Amino acid sequence: MKKIIYKLLGLVVVLVVAVVFFIDSIGKDYAQDYAQKLLKTPVSISQFDSHILDKSLNINFIEVQNPPNFKGKNAFSLDYFSLKIGDISDNLIVIDEIKFDGLKFTLEQNANKVNLTQLLENLKKQNKNTSATTSRPRKPRKTHQNKTL
Repeated sequence: MKKIIYKLLGLVVVLVVAVVFFIDSIGKDYAQDYAQKLLKTPVSISQFDSHILDKSLNINFIEVQNPPNFKGKNAFSLDYFSLKIGDISDNLIVIDEIKFDGLKFTLEQNANKVNLTQLLENLKKQNKNTSATTSRPRKPRKTHQNKTL
C-alpha cells in the first residue's frame, strides 16, 4: 500500500514540476496561434513569462507580419508588454496595470488597401464569425437590493 501512495505522490510532484516549467511555453504557443487565427497573418512572440502567484504576465518582442500583398515584413512590433491583474470575481476581472514599450507601426498602402486596415478587417471578420457561432442567451444578472425590515 505504501508503494502505491509513494508512486502516486511522485507522479503528482512530477506533474506539478512539468506544469511549472512548461506553462510559459504552452502559453506562448497558444497566444501566437490565437493571434494568427484572429489576424490571419504570422505572429511571433520571443519571450512569454507568466507569474501565477503575482497574477502578472510579461511578453517580450511581439511581431505581427504584414498581410499578404504588402511588401514590408512587419505591420507592427512591440518590444515589451506587461499586464498585472487585480481582483477576480465571477463577472469581473480587474486589471491593475498595463505597460508597453517600443510600439512600432509600419503604415503601408498597396493598390487597394492599407496594411493596418486589412488587419482590422480580418479581426472584425473573425469576431463576427465567432459571435455568430457561439452566441448564447445571456443569463440575467443577479441584483442585490437593500431591504430594511
